[in-house]
Amino acid sequence: MSGPVSILGVGAVFIRERNTEEEKSLEHRLSSAGEALEKAGKRIRLFHRVEEFAFLAAWDALKESGIGVPLQDSRAGIVLGVDEGIDGIRARHSIALRDEGPGGVSPISFPFTSHNAVTAQVSIGLDIQGESFTYCMGSLSGAAALGAAKGMLLEGRASMVLAGGATSIEREFLEGMRLAGLPNAGAERGGACLLLLGFPGAEYARGGGLTELIGYGVGFGEDSERSAVGACLSDAGVSFQDIRRVWRATTDVSPSWEEWRKGETGPAIRTSSFADMHSASFPLAVAEAIGEAGRGSGRIVLIVGGDCLAGSAAALVKA
Repeated sequence: MSGPVSILGVGAVFIRERNTEEEKSLEHRLSSAGEALEKAGKRIRLFHRVEEFAFLAAWDALKESGIGVPLQDSRAGIVLGVDEGIDGIRARHSIALRDEGPGGVSPISFPFTSHNAVTAQVSIGLDIQGESFTYCMGSLSGAAALGAAKGMLLEGRASMVLAGGATSIEREFLEGMRLAGLPNAGAERGGACLLLLGFPGAEYARGGGLTELIGYGVGFGEDSERSAVGACLSDAGVSFQDIRRVWRATTDVSPSWEEWRKGETGPAIRTSSFADMHSASFPLAVAEAIGEAGRGSGRIVLIVGGDCLAGSAAALVKA
C-alpha cells in the first residue's frame, strides 16, 4: 500500500498518583468497556494494572475511530511497547519463589512474567487476528512500536494497526531503582496510549479531520537526537522550518536540543506532561501534541524522545 498513514483513533489512559479521581475513573471506564464487550459476545479477564491500561487505551482508540469491537479481522495488528511495565509482576513472582518456594508461586501469574503477555491479552480480548509484536527498549518502547506499525502498513502486511506503549511503575520498580543508586524515579504511576494507524477510507467514521503520521526516524550514538530527527525529516520530505512545535517526549534528551532554538523562526520546544511515563511516554506525547495543535489544523509537530541505552526516536505528525 502507499499514501499517508493516518492516525484514525487515539486512546490515552493514565494515573499519575494512586488513590485519586484518575484511578476511580479508570475503574468505571473498565467496567463500561467490559459490559459492552460482553454484549458483543466476548469476555476478557484482566489480572494486572498494566493490562488494564493497555486494554482500555486500545478500546478507546477503536471506539474513537468508529470501528466496532471485537474486531475479528485477520488484517488488523497490534504492536505494543511494555518493558518496565511488568517489572512489578516479575518482582512479586521472584520474591514469592525465593521466600516460599515453588508452592508459593501462582501458576496463574507466571505467564504474565513474559513481556508479550500484555500484548497477547489485548489481542485476544479484542479479537485482533493479525500480526502482534512487543517491544522492550526502555522509554523508547512506545516509539519503536509506532515505527514498526508504520512499516507494517506501508509494506501491506496489515490494514490497520494498534500501536503504542503501556507501563505500570510500581513499588518494586521504584525500590529497585533506589537500591541500584539510580536517580529518584518518582511515585507509583502508570498509563498507556495506543494509536490506531491505517489508511483513511469510507469505513472510518472519524470526524474533525484526519491526522497523519508523516515521518519517523531513529538515531544512535552520541548525537542520536539529531540523527533521529534527520532521518524523520527525510522520511517525511519536509524541512525543519516547516515544523510548528517540538515536543520532548522523554526525560532523556541531550542539551544539544537548545542549539535548535537559535533563530527567530525556530519552533518552540515543549516538554510533555508524560515524559516520566517510560514505555508509554512517547505515544502519550504524540497524543498531547495532536490535542494542542488541533485536529484538521494542518500544523506539523515534531515529537522526539531518548533513552540512555536505546538511542533516540522522532516522529512527525501533521495534525
